[in-house]
Amino acid sequence: MISTGVVKTIIGSFAEVSADTGTECSSCVLNGTCSQSTLNEGQTIYVINDIGAGVGDIVQFEYYEKELLRGTFIVYMVPFISMLGGFIIGVILEKGVGIRLLNLQNATTVLLSIIFLVASVPIVSKIDKNIKSHSRITNILVKSRG
Repeated sequence: MISTGVVKTIIGSFAEVSADTGTECSSCVLNGTCSQSTLNEGQTIYVINDIGAGVGDIVQFEYYEKELLRGTFIVYMVPFISMLGGFIIGVILEKGVGIRLLNLQNATTVLLSIIFLVASVPIVSKIDKNIKSHSRITNILVKSRG
């Protein structure tokens, strides 16, 4: 995907770019479905500055949609799958084994679903850090208008 932004600072061989979400979201397959489309002031992205852009330049940069989709999958599906796992275990405990918390019907299922959902947050965070530290793909500047 190609997006447009303004160079805010230069840090070594990287440029800190304030990107307008409107340009990047218009070409994305998830357009209008993710929370990024609700950002008014854009987002900050670090890109390789191999074209010599300077502070204040309007630039176009390219980033890889595959990486965005993988991150979106992790952020949404890991918690969903965790919650579903808690739900299934809760149903098995209630219906199969007869364990009932608080003497309420489905309380075990609901409680385990919530616990598994909350437990997935640090898992997603760890996966995110692992992906960032091993990612070989970096956003690059492709065009500058000074």
